[in-house]
This record gives sequence, structure tokens and C-alpha cells, in this order.
Amino acid sequence: MLSNNEEYIMSLDNNKRYVIINALELNGVKYLYLINLDDENDYMISEFLEDSVKEVEDEALQLKLVKEFSKIK
Repeated sequence: MLSNNEEYIMSLDNNKRYVIINALELNGVKYLYLINLDDENDYMISEFLEDSVKEVEDEALQLKLVKEFSKIK
């Protein structure tokens, strides 16, 4: 897990703060694995856009990304 350094923390439109646990690029798209700073059970797999993030809603893609994130050390 990344340290609790401010550069790895994002405040989202839902007024929650998430720490970036990991990032990867798949087929030219950058994805982030985020965990809520106040509730470790609240996580999000998101597509990184130019100035925002969009939660991945496709369940098959979520599963594929979780598998890819688990390979990163």
C-alpha cells in the first residue's frame, strides 16, 4: 500500500477522500484502484480521465482489472 502522502489522495465529487492504492494501463486506458481513507471497505476501480475519475461499472471489466491489480507488486 502506498504511504498516506497527500499526492496519492483524491477528493471525489461524493465528498469522500480516497487514497490511490495502485494504477495500471490496459489497452491504452489508465485505471486506478482507490480506497476510502475513512472506510477501508469502500473501494473503487476507476478509469482515470484527464481531470476526473469514472467508476468502472462493467462487472466483467472490474473482475479483469482486479486480477491485473493483484499481479502488481
